[in-house]
Amino acid sequence: YEFLRINMPGALPSLITIQAKLSKAGFRALEGEFRYDDMNKYMNEINSKFAFCSEDCTSTLRRIVYDVRSNSFIGFTPPLDENGMPHIKYFRTNSIEDLKSWFEEKEMSHLLNLHMIQPICINNQISPSFALAAYGTNGKYTALDIIRRWYTIFEESSSRGIRIVGYSTDTDPKYLLAMKLVSGFFGVLINNPKSKHSSLLKVAVPTSWSWFYLPREQLFLFMQDATHVCTKLRNRLLQSSAIMMMGENVISIDYLLQLIESQSKFKHNLVKSDICPRDKQNYRSCEKLCAALEYLKEISGSDATVVYINIIRCVIIAFIDTSTTTSDRIYHACHHKTQRNSKQSTMQPEKITKQQIEEQVDRAFNDAFNLLVPLGIKQVLTQSIDVTMKQVSGHIYNHLNKSSTKADFLISTSIDEKNVQSDSDSEGSITEEDE
Repeated sequence: YEFLRINMPGALPSLITIQAKLSKAGFRALEGEFRYDDMNKYMNEINSKFAFCSEDCTSTLRRIVYDVRSNSFIGFTPPLDENGMPHIKYFRTNSIEDLKSWFEEKEMSHLLNLHMIQPICINNQISPSFALAAYGTNGKYTALDIIRRWYTIFEESSSRGIRIVGYSTDTDPKYLLAMKLVSGFFGVLINNPKSKHSSLLKVAVPTSWSWFYLPREQLFLFMQDATHVCTKLRNRLLQSSAIMMMGENVISIDYLLQLIESQSKFKHNLVKSDICPRDKQNYRSCEKLCAALEYLKEISGSDATVVYINIIRCVIIAFIDTSTTTSDRIYHACHHKTQRNSKQSTMQPEKITKQQIEEQVDRAFNDAFNLLVPLGIKQVLTQSIDVTMKQVSGHIYNHLNKSSTKADFLISTSIDEKNVQSDSDSEGSITEEDE
């Protein structure tokens, strides 16, 4: 914003002017302040009592500024309390010695953590999201800090008559671990506050669904940001630091380069910048890779790469494409085979029966298996199990259960991931080999 303002004299107001206007209107929040009352007011205005809460970090410049309104310094990393919440106005002092010691001993924030509330409205109406809180962080927090913060937000919102249905984040390892522990998805959270709640979401899942691993009772649901999932799958494909195998075949960027060099751009619409690993948030590149699948199949030996890009395509159709029907979302969440480009209209939720769900899952399993047969997957599976839905589901369950995680909600150091760093939007630097 400052760069644009410098290059457009007189066109944009200064940041000080904007901050003063927001403060006068009551819209300016303090660092680390969770604006529950403002959220409640906004939710009442749009007549909504249900919401999804999202949380994500983005890179920011390291610098210290003095905030006159709070009489505190912003830019140092505020510590978290026992509920995983940042301390407000923590860095306040009238002593120059204290400020000097902070610069020498305290760590500056290099990430900005933002919490957003997305209201869920009737008649499939989409309302603007609400900024609940923002604060600087160094990424040195644990999955248990995240879990306690989620429960605190849930309780504070519930006390104001707002039901947080679930939480959405990117694919940061700590957030995934927090999701596993709270949901019970191959994770056990001892002393879980969920068991004390009377407002649990309960689903009557048939016992015959051997492929459904999530416990039947949940306090809130979880979603990974689908755009991040797609871009991270793409980035993994473009990395040269490790080799990915699928059956007897290699998943490689070389087949995409061969496609670009051997066929006209008018067919596949790809350029070399689409497979450049420098731009890690290039979602448009994901769409273009998926659109070129039919032409990639013509490249000899590209079977595994085709299947891998199909996985990206199925994520787009199942979780991003607004024109996808409910039944198709179930199918494409497991498998994708055909080409689709329509994504303009928004489909109304449709009623779907248990039998229809079972039919879609069975169809997805059979189609996905047939897609993997050319890669030598069948020979590997038939060595130990029968290739049926029930047998494969049991095999996967046993495999995932071996890596099940256990933690105690009341003990901060009960899981060994305390020093794992958070991923920002930049997702780290590119290695020389990738360049």
